[in-house]
Amino acid sequence: MNIDLSKANLTFQELWEIKTRVIAMRDVIIQKRNLRLSELKDLELEKIVEKFSFKSMQAEYQEFCPMLINDKKCHDLKAEDLSCYGCICPNYDFEIGFDEKQNLYKIGFCRVNSKEGFYKLTQTREGTPKEYLIWNCVNCNIPHNKAFVEKEVKKSLRNII
Repeated sequence: MNIDLSKANLTFQELWEIKTRVIAMRDVIIQKRNLRLSELKDLELEKIVEKFSFKSMQAEYQEFCPMLINDKKCHDLKAEDLSCYGCICPNYDFEIGFDEKQNLYKIGFCRVNSKEGFYKLTQTREGTPKEYLIWNCVNCNIPHNKAFVEKEVKKSLRNII
């Protein structure tokens, strides 16, 4: 396999900086989620899950995400079915790769191969726009359904208690 990276319009260093920013954003969200979970840890599991619903988060914990303040959902689900606990899916992997057909670097993939995800063509915002691909999960609802959230909350509670 002979990949010609000289034609890629984004340097690996620039891509690494993008990946670092995305991971930092993920870490902030995980920190906020864990803080909320530690505040709710004495409640019943079902109540904790309900407290992470889009509507509850919007009413009680808007600083979790700017979308809550703006009444915008990140997934096409009814507000009562959308759980903010699934934000930053544990199945998302931040691996860097290269798409030979499009001659572009790519970030991320789904560890469970969800058919709902896809690579989205994205541009850098600084200086001259440069293109890359990033795995986008906007159509995937796996981490937002109640059964998944219950399983993840149970797992997280074991680490908190």
